[in-house]
Amino acid sequence: MKPALLTVPLLALLALATAEPPNVAPAAPAASPEVGPGGAAGLGAGAPNGVGFAARKSGFALRIRQDVTPYSLFSLFALPGETVPLSLVLPGAGVKLDFEASAGALRAGGPTSWTWDAPGAPGLYRLRFVESATKREILLNAFVMHRVEPGAESVGGYLLGKYPQAPKAGGAGRMASAYQAPRGFVEVTADNRDVPVSPHFTLGQFVCKQGAGWPKFVALREPLLIKLEALLEAANQRGWKARTFHVMSGYRTPAYNRGLQNVGLSRHLYGDAADVFIDDDGDGAMDDLNRDGRVDRADAVALHDLFAEVEATASLAPYVGGLGIYPATAAHGPYVHVDARGSRARWGE
Repeated sequence: MKPALLTVPLLALLALATAEPPNVAPAAPAASPEVGPGGAAGLGAGAPNGVGFAARKSGFALRIRQDVTPYSLFSLFALPGETVPLSLVLPGAGVKLDFEASAGALRAGGPTSWTWDAPGAPGLYRLRFVESATKREILLNAFVMHRVEPGAESVGGYLLGKYPQAPKAGGAGRMASAYQAPRGFVEVTADNRDVPVSPHFTLGQFVCKQGAGWPKFVALREPLLIKLEALLEAANQRGWKARTFHVMSGYRTPAYNRGLQNVGLSRHLYGDAADVFIDDDGDGAMDDLNRDGRVDRADAVALHDLFAEVEATASLAPYVGGLGIYPATAAHGPYVHVDARGSRARWGE
């Protein structure tokens, strides 16, 4: 598609700045372009902070459906043929943007909005939005998923198992829609497993440990990536060196989850949960975060407490979810569960 030129007027920007749609993280104060726990999803430029960590924010942001990403590289997940709404979030009097898509139809619906009609074939596509003057950009890795019908227990020959029945609305703030089985799955191969889904995470970090070989299929949702990036930035600002989180467990198929004898409605089944720890030294276990010379539950508590602090800010309010502390066992070291289920849950404290 030929790149198109877009001029964003001041009034449109002000309207975006004051709108409060669901799942939009407010921008950080102008005096703090590199936001911390008080504004972890703001629109900072992404320069390295005091410990050499770069958040990689573009200076403007895109709303994908109801979620907003300020990151220069991010992902969206769509079903074949789905029409995905996108809109611009940007401070300033006006800018000129070029935009293009590698496939599918990217159409301007107004001065600050677009729709992208996803191609009919599953695969990886790219959408690019570039500010003409500064060349700052947001690149979206757009994954068109394999569609599955309700009740399907496999996709592309890969075993899923039977998804549990969604609970009725209510009860601890849970909504039935949050527990509907995913309608689509991303195919993960040896060739695309290292594709970044956000500045500091790759697609392969979230695959289920079920079976060997490729391909595998994964459910992954944008809110989890937004939350993990914000938490990772806060961890580095706390002084813990972390280029990424070690994702001990991301997506799980229902079949694999049952084999673990885990709770039936685990958020891992729905693509918005991860069990994580900081492992910057690469030894496969949590780093000594509290610097007491030991790696134990206290380090998981320290990480959990930071996560809880960040989640309590207005910036991450749309991504509230579960936080759980897990001590070391013979099979693994201590870690923290984090998810973006949309309601607060805590355990292991």
